[in-house]
Amino acid sequence: MFLQEIKATNIETAVHQIVSEHLEDSRKSAPKVFYFDGWEYGLGASAVLRAIAEHPPPSLWEKFDKIIHIDCTRWKSRRALQRAIADELKITQQVAADFDRQDEEDDFSGLDQGSRAEIPDVTIVIARSLGQYRCLVIFHNGSDGMVDLASCGIPPPQLFGTKVLWCFSGGQLRDNSGFFETRTYHSSVFFMLLIFLANGMQY
Repeated sequence: MFLQEIKATNIETAVHQIVSEHLEDSRKSAPKVFYFDGWEYGLGASAVLRAIAEHPPPSLWEKFDKIIHIDCTRWKSRRALQRAIADELKITQQVAADFDRQDEEDDFSGLDQGSRAEIPDVTIVIARSLGQYRCLVIFHNGSDGMVDLASCGIPPPQLFGTKVLWCFSGGQLRDNSGFFETRTYHSSVFFMLLIFLANGMQY
């Protein structure tokens, strides 16, 4: 992975550069996973991602069949993340029984909400519903660590036409090797875009 600075003084300019220079790059060798840090200590990162998700330019729809916006800024659990994905895909009714059954079992066993993991059967349903599409996943990660979206059913970028643009809402960035890097960016002009060349599945 490598770090690239995007010179932008406002959200509109940052959106344009991220979309035109990275998300619309359809070369086979192009990176598929992008961590966006925003201004100093993450300022503006969520706003830029939300702008892309809620008002995607027509050119972006030419590259992707689905744009999936997952806002987990207020982190609850991996299961809540999976439920948010199901809601976004409008398949909640299809998997409601699976969520209810597993929640009941976890309630009975006394498992706290924050420790509740994704459900394999729901993962299969989500993966099947997305496998035939080129997807752009826009993910606000409110947890304090990396998240494996493949375990929730999101198709792996290295095997499918998926791209992932994501941001942290915390004060630290952990790279794919599992170590944390404290953010020390102090510019009011530059956005920071970290491009994951390995196309991994933890965000």
